[in-house]
Amino acid sequence: MKISTGIARLTRDPEIKYVSNNLAVVNFGIAKNKKYKNKDETIFLDVSIFGKQAETIHSNFRKGNRIILEGKLKMDTWDQNGSMRTKHSLLATEFEFVDYKDSDMIEMA
Repeated sequence: MKISTGIARLTRDPEIKYVSNNLAVVNFGIAKNKKYKNKDETIFLDVSIFGKQAETIHSNFRKGNRIILEGKLKMDTWDQNGSMRTKHSLLATEFEFVDYKDSDMIEMA
């Protein structure tokens, strides 16, 4: 199931690393505000994206920038001192720039 975040803000600078076969992976966090019946709620997600898109995000995005993402929601589960913990994250497959100046148009991969 693919989901779209709508417009979200990066909560930290993207961190890049290279895994097997020199494949780039970038990790960062996002925050998305939602409004439910006169109540605001902020959703936080960790995001990973691979390949050329990872390098593009690492080069052009910083904490506070706005972004639109599409990808698959996944749930990580682990044991922490005998207590099962879970966390949702997004494995992104597509992204769109939101914050840019006309003179700074960036070619997408």
